[in-house]
Amino acid sequence: MPERLHASYAPGERLAALSIAVDATLIVAGAIATRDFSPLHHDAGYARAQAGHRDIFLNTPTQLALVERYLAGALGGRARIARLRARMTAPVYAGAALSIEATVHEGVVDAVGCGWLHMDIALHADGKPASRCAARVAVPVDEHDDPWRRRGVEWQP
Repeated sequence: MPERLHASYAPGERLAALSIAVDATLIVAGAIATRDFSPLHHDAGYARAQAGHRDIFLNTPTQLALVERYLAGALGGRARIARLRARMTAPVYAGAALSIEATVHEGVVDAVGCGWLHMDIALHADGKPASRCAARVAVPVDEHDDPWRRRGVEWQP
């Protein structure tokens, strides 16, 4: 399937969801990879007894990495994230079924010809809201455009 161009996205369009089974290995590996050594992300006994959680849970950088993975898969390899803001509202515990879905809020082309999608992203754990994100993502405006090649005045995130 050919990669979609900027003009093919419409405000209100929902992109296909990504489902991820969250297990202890994903949580611990994500915490280690992001140098987050808090026992909340690797010690279930501590998470329960000391912090009052039901289990270990995903840290913020790992959730953002999963959102980045989702956007790359949903928008194609030439999509380039410029901004990503997140608000976490509930933990994503080990054993959860995580779902990530995005809605295109707005599409604009800036003064230098870069095509931008402003997106709202929702993460649900076991069907319940867990996090919300807002993203500004550059996508190709034509078959020759590659946001990853933009530099200097051509890249205004």
